[in-house]
Parts: sequence; structure tokens; C-alpha cells
Amino acid sequence: MRVINAMDADWIDKGLEYSYGSMLSGTQTAAVNGIAGVHAVHAATIGRGVELAINSALGMIGKNDPMSAQWGELKYVIRALKPGLKRAWSNMAATWKAQHPMVERDVLAMEVDWDAHLGGALNQTKTGVIAGTKGNIIRMPMRALSAVDDFNKTLFGMAEAAAFAYRLALVDAQNPQSKNYGMKPGDAKFERFIKIQMNTPGSVALKLGVNKAARWIFAEALPGQKDYTGQIKQVRDFGDIVGKGAAALNRFATSTEQTHMAAKFFQALLRMSFFPFQRTPFNIIRQAARYTPNPVSLFIDIPLAVLDNIQVKNEATGKREWGINQKNRQAEIIERMGQQLQGAAAMMILMALGAGEGDEDDDKKTLLITGSQPWSPTRRAEIEARRRAGVEAYRVSWRRKDGTEIAGFSYGRIEPYATAISATIDTLAAYKRGTRAGQDMSGIAANTLGSLVDQSKEKTFMSGLGDLVGMVENLRTSEEYREPLDRKAKQFLAGRVALLVPNIIRQPIREADSNYRERTDSFMTEILYTVVPAGQKPAKVDPYGNEETKRGNSAGRMFDPLDIGTKNDANPIDRMLIRWRDSGKWAKAPNEQDRKPWFPSPITSAEFKHPKTGQNVKMNAEQLAEFRAMAGKRLTAILKREVVNFENPSMLDVEKVKDATSQARSEVKKILAYKYAR
Repeated sequence: MRVINAMDADWIDKGLEYSYGSMLSGTQTAAVNGIAGVHAVHAATIGRGVELAINSALGMIGKNDPMSAQWGELKYVIRALKPGLKRAWSNMAATWKAQHPMVERDVLAMEVDWDAHLGGALNQTKTGVIAGTKGNIIRMPMRALSAVDDFNKTLFGMAEAAAFAYRLALVDAQNPQSKNYGMKPGDAKFERFIKIQMNTPGSVALKLGVNKAARWIFAEALPGQKDYTGQIKQVRDFGDIVGKGAAALNRFATSTEQTHMAAKFFQALLRMSFFPFQRTPFNIIRQAARYTPNPVSLFIDIPLAVLDNIQVKNEATGKREWGINQKNRQAEIIERMGQQLQGAAAMMILMALGAGEGDEDDDKKTLLITGSQPWSPTRRAEIEARRRAGVEAYRVSWRRKDGTEIAGFSYGRIEPYATAISATIDTLAAYKRGTRAGQDMSGIAANTLGSLVDQSKEKTFMSGLGDLVGMVENLRTSEEYREPLDRKAKQFLAGRVALLVPNIIRQPIREADSNYRERTDSFMTEILYTVVPAGQKPAKVDPYGNEETKRGNSAGRMFDPLDIGTKNDANPIDRMLIRWRDSGKWAKAPNEQDRKPWFPSPITSAEFKHPKTGQNVKMNAEQLAEFRAMAGKRLTAILKREVVNFENPSMLDVEKVKDATSQARSEVKKILAYKYAR
């Protein structure tokens, strides 16, 4: 098949394959893909336990659902793990070698759809279009990802198939029309039924098991597409409506209808620039939404599913008939309820521990967990101050009483927990801060959904679309916070050009640099830095004149997607301003313009007045770097003479910092004006 695809491919197909290989080749990316099974382990253990409890409770008050989790299935699940693990290793190795998913053939008895591959069917992504050893090397990241997916689908699919075999046996035993009617768990007929289901490739139990395993690792079919059971994925909830859009996007992005090379090139360019991945992002956000207590799931999706499940239309009479589980959706409803209960339990644990951010004493907590902190031009100063203080987004941090960090890590790339936990923390933090600030909290429930939406555009797999949204937001923001449009456009284009160099080269070079880097106006500098980030751009300087450095060491950063380490060099002024923000006292300021938290804004551009001509001259990159450093040092010197209450700041303390910042930048501008006017 790869030989035929290579013969049939054009330069656009080869460019797409190279681009995907480049994107997925990073060392951190490989580490993230390696922990994709974490959610599957959770769903198979804790998730199953919650579903067992709900189904058992239903059995006590009425009738439980035989197709939902059962206590009797556990021994069969455990029994399936050993052969499942052996088969998973085998399929993983075979998938790597064949460069094609083997679980479909080995477990599901599905043959390759040659008509789709060779006939140019719609939405059929070509693989193996670059021939020979070169192609095998370029495809190594995709091969590794596919091999890990097959390992997870086989292992968890076999274990879950054992559970489904048990449940199907229960259903068959309750069917008076079945020859197995009346059989009971443990007898010979029951055991034989399960063995047939487990040992027959493509059996109903194996298809259901692999289909569920695919859902756990975010490889589930999008609504409107066929899943592993051969059924078209239906729209079941609010998230699936979004998924319908994702499926349409997928059809557009992978359509092979275009025969005109210009149209095909434009389609490929849009795809790689904005939405190179469609299925995984949607499935992650959908799973996260189901684990996050939110009004849509609690008051719309689940109640509508229950209502739909207790009624069915009689085709003969045309009337609706009512009863329990009319459409066999009870197992799905139990699963959804279990996910919401897990989210609610996580919220209560966070509230009991007091670990989530949003309290006045955040910097004094022994355990602090931060939320998402979505980026916007107006919040950039605050977000950068929080990073300098070691309390950036998605951080789990064990801290001393003085606010310094003992140990910590970022949970931002462990999905779907990152999205679900951070959305929960964001909601709690908004409520706590809003209450202290005396704000109207009528829209508090909407904060959860808003957090999910904000996060979706910031995830690495949605970074292209997020960059586009960022440019639009930059245009809409006030001049004080706006970055030059041409600079944003250059950064966006540079990011797309960067795909020419594999991530496995760029990522280690970037992480070997211990400094954060400033943005520049030079397109060539942005291109060079994005392609080979070897420190071409000036080091990022904080508002106090100090270079900003990363956590950990270069060797660890290359492979560590969790950002493990400590950062204890925070400026006390940053911590004081964060305490002021957390206090909510700013909302009661007498002047309306002061009724918001304040942080020193980053210097993105600046002008000075030419002393001879009186004209405003825009600083170039070198002048701007000098201005940042000198203004920061001058601010530090001024603040050393000021008396500031760091522990319990007031508006007066914030005004002192604000005035000192304006004074320092004004004085340095005058110095540089005379220097560069000569």
C-alpha cells in the first residue's frame, strides 16, 4: 500500500507527511504521547468503580442495567490482562514495522479497505507517500504514536472486552428467545459464552471493548463517522454538536476531491496553519467537559438523555411508548453521571484541602494548585508576573510559609485532567475573588464553560488556531497593551516556516537555552530563531531589569513535559502585587480607573523625543533592549528608597510602585534620547 501511495503522491502529499513528522518528532511530544494511557487506567479503575456504585444503587431501588459495570465482571477483566498485555506488545511491534494499525486486523478481524486507499475516497489520509528509508525515518514519530495507540487499544480493549462479554452473557441469559436463557454466572454455559466472545476476532465484545479503549485515549470517531462497531457516531450531547463541526472540518481538511494543484495547496496550507489535528483536540475537550461539573451537562445533556431513553415511537401505531431504558442508553447515562460525580468529588476535595488558587493567602499555602489563566493582551502583565513568582498556570506546587517552592510540576499536558481540573479551579477562584471584590456572581456557572472555551485555543494541538485568535484579540485591545500588528504577523508566519525543521532538532536547542527570549520586529530574526532557536533574540528582561530564566537544567527540559523543578527567585514586588490582586480591595478604589489589579506592563515598543528636531523616534530592537534593562534597574533603585508593605499591601503601596515605574521609564527615555541624538 505504501508503494502504491508513494507512486500516486504529489509534492503536496509529501509536504504534508513531512510536516506531520516534523511536528510530532519533539522529545517532549514523545513523552506526552507516552502518558496517554493515564486516562485509560483511571477510567478502567476509578471510573469503573463509580459506575459500579451507581449501577448497584439502581439495583437496590429498582433494576440495574446489565450493560453497565457489574461486580462479577472484575475477575474476567483481571484474567484478560495477562494475554492482553502479551498481545498488546505484539501489536505494538507489528504496527511499528507495518506502519499501519494492526489492532484492526488482529483483534477486530477488519481487512484493509483497498477501495478507500486506492480509489481516492474522501477523507482518506494518504500514508507512506515518501518512499524508501528516507520516508521510514520521516514517519518515525507517526509510527511511534500509532504503535503506542495500538498498544493501548489492545491492552485496554481486551480488558474491557472481557467486561462486555460478561455483560452480554447477562443480557443473553435474560432473553427468553435465546438458547442461553437462564444461564448463571459461573456455570459452564456462561463460561463458554465468554470464551467465545474473547477468542473470536471481531466479536461484539471485542468491538465494544476496543471502541471504548479508543474513547479513553482520545481516538474515538467524530460524530458522523463510523466507529469500531461499524455504527455511525451519533450526536448524543452538547459536546457532540461541536464534534459535528470538527467532523465537517476534518472532511474539509482531508478531502481528496481537489484535482487542481492550487486548490489542493491552499487547502493543505490552511490545514497545517490552523487545524492540523481535528479528532484528538475535540475528544480531549469533550472528555474534559464531561468530567467538569457544569450546567450544560447537569441540567441539559443528562436530563435530555434520560428523557430520550424512557420513550420510543411505536412505528405500527405512531404513538410514543414509555418505559425504562427504551433505547438502551442507560449504561451511557450511568457513565455520564459517574463522570460528573468524579468531577464533583474533585471539586469538593479541592475545597476541603483549600489547595486551589483564589484565596488571599495563596502564597502561604503548603499546597497550591493553579488554574488555566487564559492569555489575553490585557492580562499579559499579570500572567508574566505570576510566572516570575512561580505560580503560573497548571501548577501543582508544595511551598514553604515564605512563599518559596519546595517542589512542583505542571499538569497542563496530562489530559483530560488538565482541562477539567483547571476549569474547576478557575470557577472556584472566580467565585472567591468575585465575592471578596463585591462583584455580581450571577454568571458564575458560565465561568466553567468559559474556561473550557478559553483553554481550547491555548492547547499545543490547537496552537495555530490560538495564534490566529491571539492576533484578532490584539487588534481589539487598547493601545496601551497592543503589540504591533506586523510583529504578530511575522511571529505567526515564522511559526509556520518552523515546520521545515523537525521538532526533534528545534526542541532540544530551545530547551538548552536557560533564558526566555523577547519578541522582535525583525522577520528574519524571528524566522532564524523559530527554525533554530539558538538565542538569536535578546534575553527577556523583567520590569526590574533582571533576565528571566527557566526552571531546571537543559538536559531535563528536553524530555520533561511536566516542568518539574523549583523557581525561588521571584521579586518581592511581584509577590506584593499578586497579594493585592488576590485581596480584591482594588474593586473598592475611589477612582474607577483603579478598580482593577495592576502589574508593570511589559515594554513591547517605545519612542523617544529627539531633543533637536522634537520628533518622536521609534526605538529599534537594540535600543529597546537597552531601554528595558536600564528602566528596570532604575525602577529597582527607586523602589529601594520606598517603604512598601509587602505582606498586607494597600492602594498606596501599589501607587508607589506604579509611580516609580512611570518615573523610571520617563527618566531613562530622556537619557537614551540624548545618547542616540548625538
